[in-house]
Parts: sequence; C-alpha cells; structure tokens
Amino acid sequence: GGLLGGSVRVPEVVGLEIAEATQDLQSRGLRVRTAEPVASDHVHGGLVATQSVAGGEKAGRNSTVVLRPSLGIIVPDLAGRSAGGAGARLEELKIAFRRQDGTSLTVPAGRVIRTHPRAGLVLGSGRRVVVVVSVGKPKVDVPQVAGRPLAAAQAALVEAHLKGRAERVFDDDVPSGRAVGTEPGAGSRVTWGSTVTVRVSKGPDLVEVPDVVDLDREEAVERLREAGLLPRFVLPVGSVVIDQSPEPGERARRGSEVRLLLNLL
Repeated sequence: GGLLGGSVRVPEVVGLEIAEATQDLQSRGLRVRTAEPVASDHVHGGLVATQSVAGGEKAGRNSTVVLRPSLGIIVPDLAGRSAGGAGARLEELKIAFRRQDGTSLTVPAGRVIRTHPRAGLVLGSGRRVVVVVSVGKPKVDVPQVAGRPLAAAQAALVEAHLKGRAERVFDDDVPSGRAVGTEPGAGSRVTWGSTVTVRVSKGPDLVEVPDVVDLDREEAVERLREAGLLPRFVLPVGSVVIDQSPEPGERARRGSEVRLLLNLL
C-alpha cells in the first residue's frame, strides 16, 4: 500500500511482553496504546492479554492497536476432574501446582475437590495452585456401645456417622437386649457411613435338662449330649442312672454338666 497509506496485516501479540508487542506492531506501521489491565483465562500476569485488532486481520497503516496487559491467569474450575486431567490442564497453562489429599463425602476418590486459590480468582505472579484431590470419605471411630440397650447403641452409631446392623447372640454375662459389642470393635477406624454389626445379647444359651433316670448308662449319655449337655458320673461304676442333678425339666447352660448317680449293682 505504499509508505503513507494502504493496510497491513496485524501480528498476533497476545502472550508477548508489552515492550516486545509494541515494537512488533510499530514495525508494521501501527500505533500502540496500552489500556487498563484485565484478568485472563490463559495469559500470565504482565503479558499482553488482549489486542483490539486480532492477529491476522488487516488494519490501516498508522491505525491504533490497543493492548491490555494481563493481571494474571484466572484459576480454572477443576472440581470433579480426574487428578491427571487437572494436572494436564495446569501444565498446559504453565501454572505451577502441587497435589494435596483431602476427604470428601461427595467427590469420588481420585477426583478434584477444590483448588487453592479457588476457581475464578486471579493467580498472582509466581503463585502455585494447590489441587485438593479426594481420597474418599473420611474415617471415623467406632464408639463404645457395650452394655447399652440396642436403641441407645444404634443412636451412638448414628451420632458417629455410622449405620448399625443388629446380630443376636447368646451371652452368659450381658443381659438380654443389651449390646455385647461391635464388629469392628470399639475404637476401630472405619469409613464414614459404614455399617457396623452390633452384637445384641439373647442372654445365656439355656437348654432343658432331659429326664435320664432309669436309663442305662450309654442311653443317658446319648440323651444328654443330644440336648447339648455333658454327663459327669459321681461314681464310675454301675449301669443304670438312679439320680441326676440338675433335675429333669430345669434349664441349664448349654455345655454345662449334669451329674449322674449310677446303681451299684
């Protein structure tokens, strides 16, 4: 177009130093004006964030191109991304970062919970972004519930952010209806929201003592063992049971002994 007129193709100067961009534009016969800085989603602080005439477009010689420097990069929203994907995006933006593990009730393990600074804030020059990556739900302690009524034991688990599942068991020492203990045991560290088994006493395991009087020795032994009891002979001689203790019909703990007296003839 000649030295005094015509048009020139505007160079792309976004991302360059202001001085370098100015020199490049002026060398093409363009005027340059620097305006107020703005935050950018991809240009680091101090570099050219925007130019009023896009690179590659034509402009009249001696026309003015307005440059706006970057205040800094706006921290991108990485929440929910995989840790690898978040890192790749920050590397693409040439943003230094470090990973920090964190717990979350909603964000799956391996996904980004948040960043510091948070998304949308302008990252100052030289600052590093901390990427908080979920390791899953937090751990909580299993409370001590032994000896409590089932309802109170369940309430204690709910307060500890756990679920309870009752399992009825025989126990010689804990009254019926009260908690014997839990699985996992009290003080164990488990994942928030986990189900804990509460063992609830049914009381002692009692069986009815059968009547074995007048039975021969072998038959009496078999009858008692079928009932879950152990025979113990007061005297080892004799062939027929003439007395027993506990009495027939009484309740005895499973596995306990029944004393038998045999005839001596």
